[in-house]
Amino acid sequence: MSYKLPDEKDLEAMIGIVGKSYATNNKAITASYLAKSVMGLESQIPDIVVRPKYTEEIRKILIYCTAEKIPVSPVSAGLSGGFACPTIRPGGVLLDLSRMDRIIEIDTENRYAIVEPGVTNGALWAYMHKNYPDWAPPIADGAPPAATVVGDAIDRGFSLYTSSVGPQGDNFMCAEVVFPNGDVIRTGSWALPTAKPFYKYGLGPDIWSFLMGSQGALGVFTKVAVKIFPHPKFKTVVAWGMSNPYDMQNLTLEVGKQEFGVAHNTVMVQGGNYPLVMARWPKDKVPHDYEFYKEIGVSPWWMNWECWAQTQEELDYVVNRINNMAEDFKKNRAQDGEAMKPWELHPKQIASRMKKPNKIAIPYSFWEAGFLFIMERNSLFMN
Repeated sequence: MSYKLPDEKDLEAMIGIVGKSYATNNKAITASYLAKSVMGLESQIPDIVVRPKYTEEIRKILIYCTAEKIPVSPVSAGLSGGFACPTIRPGGVLLDLSRMDRIIEIDTENRYAIVEPGVTNGALWAYMHKNYPDWAPPIADGAPPAATVVGDAIDRGFSLYTSSVGPQGDNFMCAEVVFPNGDVIRTGSWALPTAKPFYKYGLGPDIWSFLMGSQGALGVFTKVAVKIFPHPKFKTVVAWGMSNPYDMQNLTLEVGKQEFGVAHNTVMVQGGNYPLVMARWPKDKVPHDYEFYKEIGVSPWWMNWECWAQTQEELDYVVNRINNMAEDFKKNRAQDGEAMKPWELHPKQIASRMKKPNKIAIPYSFWEAGFLFIMERNSLFMN
């Protein structure tokens, strides 16, 4: 299929839809949207940037661009670290959805929040913390506050309690999507008249899963219902050090098999090797020799379990159970049991880990080191 390069007439059409303040082909502005290349896709500068506010504006834009054979690339914040959808050749129209930033509804009975694509991790976390402190939204753990909830969702990333409830895609119930021909559909139970967006599958074929991972290439997401979870007050981090990745992995899998009463309380399980400990420091300031880390008590490999619980007694049980399992693994099944030891974290280290949104994925992305996430108890994600 051949695409058309947008011209001044097309810019005027976009201005007619969203207004002069929200459509431009100014080269300085369009160049500012140049994204980093991800997953082998070379990013391209868009020809026109359009910033719609409403679903109806998006519908009109897509109908026009489809008729004129102008490519369209939607972005919410452009901060996805996975299969993001950068503008690719030919550039065409970039839809900047950051103005669509409403938190539309919080339903604690049916346990969902409805948000637009421009709602950021920081905005939703702050809103929930202020107005619904007993509930936590599925914001991406490690992503910056300016990253969006919807972007991580359709990227099928990981949330701040991924290790307990599964990857981010599992936490998203229903969506409103505008297709290139202008059709607006709602998925799952939301497709039914008067029904709430509490069930992702609804009736008939599962359109939602078909759209996941498309990053807007198949249609523009304008609203999404995300699952919210209880946000208990009792939290801590349990950490163990090892000499090799095999003991790290195998102990973690054993703990993950204790699902009811233990693993469900470990909301985020992640570990790696010693260079990641100083990942927040500039590369040129951190010694690469392990002796530096050894002197400050850091093991070559390590794993930590972030634990949430409804009571102190429940938290104490989870912590003791993990530590007892680690001791048993160390004595009976570890490749190098003598090197295994509990890592006593300073309260400031624990407090830093508990602070949300946690930005650790940003420095991690600049380091040539390995890390491991537990996506859902017995599922591993390694990099």
